Amino acid sequence: MKKFLRLLFLSFLSISSILCLTHLLFSIFFSQIHKRFKSDVSNQKADIVFFGSSRTANHIIPAVFDSISSTRSINMGVPGSMPIDINAQFKLYLKSNSAPKLIFLQIDHTEDSLQPSQLLIPQFSKYLENPELFNYRQNLSKKLIYIPLYKNIRFSLISWREILKTVFRNNSPINRCSGFSPIESKRHPNPFIKSPNYLIDSRRLNPYIQEIISICQTRKISIYLFTAPYFNLENPANFDNFKKYKVPYLNFSGSEFDNLKFSNRDHLNQSGARRLSIQLAQEYKSLKLIK
Repeated sequence: MKKFLRLLFLSFLSISSILCLTHLLFSIFFSQIHKRFKSDVSNQKADIVFFGSSRTANHIIPAVFDSISSTRSINMGVPGSMPIDINAQFKLYLKSNSAPKLIFLQIDHTEDSLQPSQLLIPQFSKYLENPELFNYRQNLSKKLIYIPLYKNIRFSLISWREILKTVFRNNSPINRCSGFSPIESKRHPNPFIKSPNYLIDSRRLNPYIQEIISICQTRKISIYLFTAPYFNLENPANFDNFKKYKVPYLNFSGSEFDNLKFSNRDHLNQSGARRLSIQLAQEYKSLKLIK
């Protein structure tokens, strides 16, 4: 009996040690990914803020935009974001920073998604008690919130992937002042292959995008929607359906950037990001978006 109890105790001790070590490792990872995802940005006084997914984070260079527009901007794009994630990021930004005069919100073929990105759930899990993220919390399993270590187990594959990417330095560096995260790749898309023919519903509105627009209107923040370029897009006019949100919309989806400006069909490289930033700044100046 004593041997059994001793074995039971040692087994419990071993499992507890492994779980604690795993928790510590993933906690270190989550603190790193938290920095990468910009949720801790505070005390900013930007005139213009860019929100969106990697198609914002990797595409807009605030320093280039500001040099033309004579404004101060920051890029709050977060890779992997779906509309509900962008909604959460937007609310956290307003809670910890001065309200900007204008926001640019990049929307694209993921506009119809109502679920959070699995890559971003670990980031926002530390804010789940924040009333600002009530809608976000409602979409999550209660196990994620209340069961210890469940988060680490549930997202272990993502955690290990990101840890390895960090070790081998494959994560895009982030300029902590501007938020820009360049894609450093020598690959380019095949010039003879077209991007998919994305279909955009002309009527159904995403409630999380609608809420961002509503908050902006209430707080007197100007808002522009825009779609960043795709390579060799089959029918760019489909994205004009985003005018359904009844706010100004800029469609760059079919911009004639050659394949050397892209790292893949959906993402520009740093050269392409510079060109888009210039185009957007020129559009801003010509339209005088801030009065």
